[in-house]
Amino acid sequence: MATITEVDIAAERAEIVREALEWQGTHFQHRQQLKHVGCDCVTLLAAIYGAVLETQPILPAYQPDEWLHDPVERYAEALRVYFDEMGRAHPQPGDVVSFHFGRRQVSHCGVCVDADGGFVSATLESGRVEYAKITERYWSRRWTGTWRLKRWAL
Repeated sequence: MATITEVDIAAERAEIVREALEWQGTHFQHRQQLKHVGCDCVTLLAAIYGAVLETQPILPAYQPDEWLHDPVERYAEALRVYFDEMGRAHPQPGDVVSFHFGRRQVSHCGVCVDADGGFVSATLESGRVEYAKITERYWSRRWTGTWRLKRWAL
């Protein structure tokens, strides 16, 4: 396997951001994965990274209200297969940002698209994929951290 360079990483980050931004406005539909048709926060991540990388990440199946009742960290465990947990380090474009609701530490994720902590994610509340910032009060109180692709570790 070829060694990845900083130039390769920068190109992948840019392509992930481009792909993430193209999903804006896609309707929230549980377990769907069609750009401009429907997705949820899990399938959005799989689609974005799968479009750029050789393989699509396998992320967990879940029930829409699972985070209310189940303390199992299924989402975080699935992320750890592909991403390094960076704690609350400021995300770079192309990183994943995670959020908590209810009991679980990670119950929602988005893709960072700019240096200001802006990200896109699919939310049931808004009913679509939309842009937000981790610094917004709603999100900053729920932000659990940043996740970086393992292949970007130099």
